[in-house]
Formats: sequence, structure tokens, C-alpha cells
Amino acid sequence: MRGDGERDDEDGVSVDFVKNLTRGLSYDSKGKNLTGGCVCSMINLDYTLLVQAAVFIVFVFLINQFLFRPIVDLLERRKEATTGAQEKALALQEKAEKEAALLEEKLAQARHEAALERDRLRKKALEEQKSVIERARRAIDKDIPALREKVLGEAKEVEEVLKKELEPFAKQIAEKILGRAA
Repeated sequence: MRGDGERDDEDGVSVDFVKNLTRGLSYDSKGKNLTGGCVCSMINLDYTLLVQAAVFIVFVFLINQFLFRPIVDLLERRKEATTGAQEKALALQEKAEKEAALLEEKLAQARHEAALERDRLRKKALEEQKSVIERARRAIDKDIPALREKVLGEAKEVEEVLKKELEPFAKQIAEKILGRAA
């Protein structure tokens, strides 16, 4: 116990000091009561509480208007821009895939039509070739008897010419071989 009538606990701290501290009394560094012994609560319920509440509400409103709402709006615009760009990219990709499929279908159809046209032209060319060959055969068949007669006539003429020309040669060869004049 101290001499001023206050009890001390084991650590030398006044028990009344601790009780009064929990009641909201203020003390200096030496432990002297600064509130004059008055036990006051930490929160006074008077008009200042209403003023503080009003200031707090105005502050929250101003912070909301000038800080939070612009940030939220900016984040929403950014999200919309990002989402919009992604949706636009997906739409463009789907459109490109549809156009690629349509183009592939048209290309397959064009290939099919080209194959049909090629086959038609090939058949037409074969028919033309057969026609030309058939006309040539008919012309040849028609000309063959005349040509055969012409060739046979020319062969007879050549044979007669050769017989006339070969007789003197044959006599000359026989003379040279036999060594005498015939």
C-alpha cells in the first residue's frame, strides 16, 4: 500500500489507477489523475455526436461521388470494352469460319463442275477424233483400189523399162564373164 491511500498490487501499480483507467480517466506519466478525479465516459452523447455523424455522412457521400463512383465507372467501362472486344472477336471468328466453310463449299462445287466440263470436252474430243479417223478410213478405202491400180500400172511400166534396159547389161555381163563377144 502506498501512503496516499491507494492500494498497490504485486507490480506496484495502483489498483485504483487501473480501475479509473478503464473508466476513461486520463493520467500523466507520473500517474497523476488529469481529469480531476471525475469519472467520465469516453463518448459524450451531446450535439457533437450529431455533428460528427453529419460530417461522416457528408464525407462518405463526397468520397462516393468523387472517388468510388468514378473508379467503379472506369472499371465497368474497361470491363465492357474488354467484354465487347472479346464478343466482337468471337463474332468475327464465327463469321470467318462460316465464310471459309461457304468458300470451301463453292470451291468443291467449282471443282466438280470443272471435272464435268473436262469429261464433256474429253468425250467431245474423242468423238471428233473418231469422226476424223473414220473419214480418213473411208477416204483411204475409197482411194485404195485406185491407188492399187495406179501402183500396179506403174510397176508394170517400170518392169518393161527395166527389161529393155537390162538386156544390154545382161549381154555385157555375159561377155565379160565368158570372155567373148556374143
